Amino acid sequence: MPDNRGVRLLGVLALIGTLLGVAACSDPSPGNDPTPITSTSAEPTGSGTPSAEPTRPPDTLPPPATTPVPPPTPGTTEETVPTKPVETAKAKPLDKSADAGDDLTVQLTSVRKIKAKAKIPGEVASPALAVSVDVDNGSSKSVDLSSVVVNLNDASDSPGAVMTSTTKRLPARVKAGRTASGVYVFSVPSAQQSTVTVTVSIRPGEQVLQFEGKPFS
Repeated sequence: MPDNRGVRLLGVLALIGTLLGVAACSDPSPGNDPTPITSTSAEPTGSGTPSAEPTRPPDTLPPPATTPVPPPTPGTTEETVPTKPVETAKAKPLDKSADAGDDLTVQLTSVRKIKAKAKIPGEVASPALAVSVDVDNGSSKSVDLSSVVVNLNDASDSPGAVMTSTTKRLPARVKAGRTASGVYVFSVPSAQQSTVTVTVSIRPGEQVLQFEGKPFS
């Protein structure tokens, strides 16, 4: 029969070995843990104090208007804009000068009966009147004459047609102390040439000069 003490010694040794094995598994040494450590969130840097929410700038827009604005008054196609009437000076004899203001003087030097020739398409050779116009500048500066308009009405008060090809208009400007000249030719039937009315407008909107009488050379 085996020795009981030997059996007990073997049991004690086995128990010690078991306990040592359990201790080794439950308390691993640092640095030898086979399980990798992963981070699920980044740690904040700096002081660790969370940043404050940015402050919104104050609203600089003006408050909405509270006063109601009336709608615009609609216009109509029948509405007309009043215009300032252009004044026409009292008629002077054809051979007399007229004051145009600003030291300008207008003189018709002749109103001659001629036979106008057709020189461009649309013109017809016909009896006509050639009106010679002088503008004397007595001022100290040059004057714009580019807007001068000369018209003629015959004895029946019908307008004469301008013969463009034979008309020599006034120059665009007249220098200080100088006189500018032009010749305006109007087609007028011979039977209506006994008396005529000539109007001269130096600038738009200003007084229109008027001359009346019999043609003369």
